Amino acid sequence: MRKERDRQEARAGGERFTRDIETAIYFCCIEALQNAVKHAAAERACIVIESPEARLSFEVGDDGHGFDVAADGAGAGVQNITDRVEALGGMVRIESGPGGTRVEGWCRRSRAPGLREARPGRGRC
Repeated sequence: MRKERDRQEARAGGERFTRDIETAIYFCCIEALQNAVKHAAAERACIVIESPEARLSFEVGDDGHGFDVAADGAGAGVQNITDRVEALGGMVRIESGPGGTRVEGWCRRSRAPGLREARPGRGRC
């Protein structure tokens, strides 16, 4: 049996976000990866971090067995992700099913008046 190699890709550029925002997004991604390994028996995971439209967005997807977000959504890991992002004025969306789980979220660079609130993109992982 041939083991597939891990694919890693990183690109950076542009302005940095505040330490609070970068730290929150980092720990949200770590939490989602831990959940994928610990609870979902995932074999693969994907992380996408982007900074469109004055916000820092993230998506973590996995191919695990998924869970019922409505019934199980209040677990400690999911709650930690939601609390971190919402404390900074951002939003989180979690979709899960038999084919895997996708956690998406974003935080704004600033709370400037008139800043458009865009939602994370769909399915990059």
